[in-house]
Order: sequence, then structure tokens, then C-alpha cells
Amino acid sequence: MKRDYILSVVRLCASLLIINVSFANAWTVSNTEFFYDGSGSNDGIGTKSWNSQEIISGEGMVGVGVHGDPDPLAPGTCPQVKNCNTENCFESWLPDTDSARQTGLYLSTYYTPSCPHSNWMGFSYFGAVPDAGFAMRSWSGMKPYDRSQSFFHPELNIPNRNISGTYSAIRPPWLMHPWSATCYSENCDDKVRVAVVVDHQVASANAPSGTQLQQNTRIVFLQKACDRSSMPCQFELNSKALCKGISCGYVTVQGADPAQGGIPYIAGFVGGPGETATAPNTGKPVWTSWGSATQQNTFAKKRFQLEISWNQLRNMLEAMDLQRGGDGSPESIAGVFGDDWGKKANWVMIDAGFGQEIYNPTRNNRAYVGGNVQRLWIVAISH
Repeated sequence: MKRDYILSVVRLCASLLIINVSFANAWTVSNTEFFYDGSGSNDGIGTKSWNSQEIISGEGMVGVGVHGDPDPLAPGTCPQVKNCNTENCFESWLPDTDSARQTGLYLSTYYTPSCPHSNWMGFSYFGAVPDAGFAMRSWSGMKPYDRSQSFFHPELNIPNRNISGTYSAIRPPWLMHPWSATCYSENCDDKVRVAVVVDHQVASANAPSGTQLQQNTRIVFLQKACDRSSMPCQFELNSKALCKGISCGYVTVQGADPAQGGIPYIAGFVGGPGETATAPNTGKPVWTSWGSATQQNTFAKKRFQLEISWNQLRNMLEAMDLQRGGDGSPESIAGVFGDDWGKKANWVMIDAGFGQEIYNPTRNNRAYVGGNVQRLWIVAISH
């Protein structure tokens, strides 16, 4: 079947309710679609934090977390904790003439982490470019002009040891139902799918020996009828547009990712058109690519497109349950995602975003990645 419909598809019919929300009306959301078109501005960034788990302060806002450890040598009142989420923890600068080379988009203004009441700043930064997209650069290790350390170290504590990064997330005020498309044919569990379409660019990347760089798309799915007081009920899908350095090229599954608040997690590479990824602990398919494959170096704008059928979602849930010590049966999966996990209408997307991550165990390394996202589209489809 031809797979170019995403490039030319007419927007959903007028009978669907489309709600325009924050980020300068840069994105729309409905029961069957979430669409970020890259037209937002910095006015729509509602939360800026040093803690990636605090990047969402409320519905309808864009949150950005720059994650790592502040330099213990920083002067002034730089807090030695990772929960700084006030305006004092970020500096706004304009313009950055080097941003186009580093991220692929020219940032007339950008935000960078800084010590409150001092002039120590990081070399990671982010910003929105009107009518273009969202740009970010993540930096780890020595400063670019001498051998002293940049403001944000890779984290020293488990579970994020040697990791730093920049993460964004959007939590829309309307629940998008990924597997809600109407099926008019047989074999609907394979025909009903969610498509994830993202335009990424990576303009700069340096991965010394022993390091890893990522630029990724992050989506959190929730079983809304689940009791969140007693079980996770949700999981994160993380697909890689860039993976450069060590340990790239496969899918990983975690039953409880401590770096993501303990929720289950599945992540990995994206193949070329028609290639299907499998869970390592079951060998079962979890997504199929109909766009660009995960890249290993810088690249101009490319479109990445995943499709996840209802059957593939069930395979994901089984793999994550096995990693938590379950047996992968429907009853065991219910202990993680609730008794009604098998109902398509109960699954919703609660937030979506994109980020960069650096694994750097050697402080003398200069590891960095800069890029942008110009479109993010999540839509329920049926073949």
C-alpha cells in the first residue's frame, strides 16, 4: 500500500472539534489528532526547569527541562539541586548569531540555564522560532574555549549517572485517542493504527569515544480507566531521530524507568520505509517505519514516520510487563495498565515532545548535539 498519504492528506473533517491552545496557536488537538506546526514563539514556553520530571506545570503549556548537575564551583547562590524551576534559573539572550550553525534555525532569542544571582551560564540552550520550529542545543563536558567545565555536568547520581540533556513536552488540554479510527475492513487490530510523523534536523554533533548523543521524539500514552494510585497506567515511547556513538541500533524496554518517574518505557531506533522493529525480550513487532531511518550523524531536515497498530501496542505492553517481572499474560498486563487495557477507546496521548540526551562518562570530553523539530503530528488512522 502506498504510504505517502501523510504528506498530502487533507486535514480532518470539519465535524471534528479542533481546539486551538497555547504556544501561540502553534498546535491543534482533537479526539483523533495532535498537530504541532512549528509556528510558536518563546511566549508559549510556560515552564523552564532544571528537572526533566518537572517540565509540565499545567495543561496547554510547553515545558522545557535542561537536565544535569550544576557545577559545584559555580559562585553565588547556585543551588546544588536539580529542581530549580524559577525564572532566576534561566537567562534570556538575544541574538545568537551562531545558533543557525549549531541548531539549523536562527534564534533571535534563546534561554540558557544559569545560576541565580550570578553570571555562570550553561552552554545548553533552547528557543522557539516563529513560523519555523523549536531549536535546542545540549552540551556536556569542557567549555568550548578552555578546559574548565561547562555549567551543567552530566549527573553523578544513579539512575541518570553520566547523563545530561534538554527535553520539551506539551500537555494538551484535550485527550487525543490514538487508536480511535473507525475500521471498515477485516483484521481491524492490525488496520487500526496511530501514525507519528516528525520533521527533525540535526545541525551539529560531536561524540568523543565512549559517549552517546540522541535527538528523539517522546510520547506518553495513558490507559485512562486505570487506577493511577496503585499502578503506573502509562508508558513512554521514545524514538530516535539521531543516535551517534556507543550502544545504538536496537530497541530497549524497561519495566520501570527511574529517570521517568518509574513508568514503563520502550525506546529505540527507527528503520527505513517498511522496516519493523521488535522487542528484544519477545521478538514481537512493536512499530513499523514509513519514513527516514535513525541517523548516525548530522543531517538536513528529514521526515520520520512510525505507525503502531493495535496489535503492536499489545506487544509493547507484553514486553514491558515481562520486564517488570510479569508473565506477559492479559491478567499480568492488567496489573500494570488496569483491567480495561484491552479497550481501544481507553488509551489516550497525554503529552508529546522532543529532546536531546548525552551520555558522557568523561568530564574532559566535549560532547554536544544541536538541532530542531519543525513539525510533530500524531494521528489515528485505519487502512
